[in-house]
Amino acid sequence: MEGSEEDGKIRESLEFLRDWLNNCDQNAANDMDSEAQVAEVSDGNDELIEN
Repeated sequence: MEGSEEDGKIRESLEFLRDWLNNCDQNAANDMDSEAQVAEVSDGNDELIEN
């Protein structure tokens, strides 16, 4: 029984790490999308200012 308990704890830890890494990846993608949107808005403002 000890081995299966230990396996369960290891599996739970790995699932936690997988979920955490997935969240980090999603946050990084959202940050990149936000930066792209800011750049697009900035480009638009530059064009308006130049006119």
